[in-house]
Amino acid sequence: MGANLYLVRGLPGSGKSTFARALSVNCYSADDFFTRDGVYDFDPRLIGNAHLECQDKTKHSLSYGDDVAVAMGDGAIFQDCKEGAGSEFVCRVAV
Repeated sequence: MGANLYLVRGLPGSGKSTFARALSVNCYSADDFFTRDGVYDFDPRLIGNAHLECQDKTKHSLSYGDDVAVAMGDGAIFQDCKEGAGSEFVCRVAV
């Protein structure tokens, strides 16, 4: 059986990341890209880079057979995460 990919969606501040971390040690979100030394500094010009980093980390973990939870803001689209998982992986998505 392949690794599990959990997509956690919701509004800002609704506890997506907290819930995702309870599901998997490998928890990623685009917000991680904007957090350095515990300080969140969002720059909308870099959102594409943030999504690519999240996708790369997700793909890397899944390639090792590790379960992954991805916290997605309400504005994120499913296609972003589908590309992040990579078509070569067989994943169950918990909704």
